[in-house]
Amino acid sequence: MIAKFSGFRKRKTKGLFLVILTGFSVVAGVVFLVILNLRINGERAELKSEIENLTRELQEERIKREKLLSKISQAKNIEYLEKVALKDLNLRPEGTKVVAFVAKKKTEGKEKEEKEIFWKKISDWLLKKLKIR
Repeated sequence: MIAKFSGFRKRKTKGLFLVILTGFSVVAGVVFLVILNLRINGERAELKSEIENLTRELQEERIKREKLLSKISQAKNIEYLEKVALKDLNLRPEGTKVVAFVAKKKTEGKEKEEKEIFWKKISDWLLKKLKIR
């Protein structure tokens, strides 16, 4: 009878070992799946923000395109072309006279330069006489 009892005990420890091994495997699998899920969610968030940025850029490019199309349609208008020619290219229609005003140059700058040159000449003359140079 003692022999039967020890065999029963061995079977019980084998079963316990299998239960612990199975439990550990399940826990490891769950941890692996949770970590994998976190990584996938992180990548999903990055891709979502990238999609939002690209959508914003696309909208900006559409606005630029509309502005360019409106400028192209304006370029077909003769009045707009004349306005640009007058303003940006300084072109004038035939038969018009151009009047230019010439501003007087400031004489203060010249007087200052002349005074500086005068004092430089005097200092050079004094240095020669004193034989410092």
